[in-house]
Amino acid sequence: MPFANFRPTTLLDRKPRQSTALETGVLLAFAFFGMAVLFIATRQGAGLSPDSAGYIVMAKTLLLRGTLLDIGGWQGYTPAVVFPPLFPAVLSLLGALGLDPVIGARVLNTVLFGANIFLIGRILLRLTSSLVAAAGAAFFSLTSLCLLLIHSMAWTEPLFLFLMLTSLFLLSSYMTAESPHYKFLIGASLLAALGVLTRKAGLGLVLTGFLGVLFWGRGKTFFKRLPEAALFLSFSVMLLGGWSLWKNHAGHGIYEVKTLAFHPVLSDFFRQTAFTVSVWLVPESVPALVRAGSLLIVLSVFFVAGLFVSSKDKKPFPVLILLLALFILCHFAVYAGSIAFFANQFVDNRALSPVFAACVILVGFVLHCLCEVRFVSKAFKVSLILFGGLLGISYAARAASWVAETASQGQGYASLAWKSSPTMEAVRGLPEGIPLYTNAPDAVYLLTGKLSSGLPAKYVSRKIHVAGLKENNAYPVEWNKMMRELKDGRGVLVYFDELRARPYYPTKTDLEKDLALARRESTRDGILYRF
Repeated sequence: MPFANFRPTTLLDRKPRQSTALETGVLLAFAFFGMAVLFIATRQGAGLSPDSAGYIVMAKTLLLRGTLLDIGGWQGYTPAVVFPPLFPAVLSLLGALGLDPVIGARVLNTVLFGANIFLIGRILLRLTSSLVAAAGAAFFSLTSLCLLLIHSMAWTEPLFLFLMLTSLFLLSSYMTAESPHYKFLIGASLLAALGVLTRKAGLGLVLTGFLGVLFWGRGKTFFKRLPEAALFLSFSVMLLGGWSLWKNHAGHGIYEVKTLAFHPVLSDFFRQTAFTVSVWLVPESVPALVRAGSLLIVLSVFFVAGLFVSSKDKKPFPVLILLLALFILCHFAVYAGSIAFFANQFVDNRALSPVFAACVILVGFVLHCLCEVRFVSKAFKVSLILFGGLLGISYAARAASWVAETASQGQGYASLAWKSSPTMEAVRGLPEGIPLYTNAPDAVYLLTGKLSSGLPAKYVSRKIHVAGLKENNAYPVEWNKMMRELKDGRGVLVYFDELRARPYYPTKTDLEKDLALARRESTRDGILYRF
């Protein structure tokens, strides 16, 4: 069916009705229950990762110094150019209310978990007028390991997911209203721009809005829709341009530098995508071949089901469904482009969490339509219900196991292993102001508040690489600089044994050879070299 047939004016016969108090109450119950579950899961605190350290330090410096800064080594801070500002700014606002940014991240993402559960259910209720479908979507959102994980960490994804859902909801409201309400279009544009200021991959959301208005805007022809699309894009560009100018001024022209080159590694992109999506259906413990087969079968069934619903219903899909499908394509395009030209992204649950949320709504809509179409056999409907029930049991069981483990052990640098680390305890006792180098400067900042420098990189860092780790030609110069600072300032080099995910740093064997004259202080999980 060509794009020209998907006219928003034809969708007015699918006017949304007002939700009842019962429907709203049920969705709110799911939302509050999800918040309670997440609060229990984060008993040890919000999970902390290397990215979390960047967000936390930006929030603290904004609160205390009035500007966004990042860790610049043991000597001080540097202008923040790596991470977008919105999430740290919100944490800083919570800090002004008395919440430490680490605690604020836990509170914020717990509230956002409830909000996102409610939004997913509410959107599907608007599309189907079915409480069963909406409750099912809320249930799978609540029990999904994908959404539980991102909301339990001090990450930006929960805020981006909230902005994505509200932006597309407003945009669809603009397209389907009986008369144009430009406040919806402008609001959707600004929310999309805020999505980019939350996550750089949010560019896919701006692209979705622009193309969505261009394809399905209120104008009857392409050229009449072009001004609408330009209006949407202009407000996003103005907001993003303002941030870029401010960053240039505050950072004195310092920007994150990335090498632009084409890397033919899209096979990694497809492999990682298939793995991540397959685990949404089948537990990771199941053999890869079975997961791949299950994913292929389910995708085929739902593709055919979508075509069947479209042919039998004789009505175009609601514009919000089209926008969600377009967003999935744009989101994948942004990640594929990033991998192809920068080779620095993992396509994991964190990256695909917005896609998961969109898929919950899309699948819920298609299943509802299949159950409503008279031409579908009763046996097929029963099989769908059984499949959904089994998948729901699997989701609930996996979620319960994950919550129990996470609540007892914690995640990332907030885990009991890091909190009770004797090496970290030794770092806490070091004098202030001395040169401090380590293979975990982010963990040191989060758990001790001390500034430290990372070890010189022996290899160029790549998350996804073409031909192994490339040697850093500047390594000898950087190593000599570190040694001078440590010797002149009677500093300390700290090496954590448990941190094995940074192969670009010199190994413990390398350090033993080059630091033969340093005094060693070994602990259960690391070593301190004193000068």
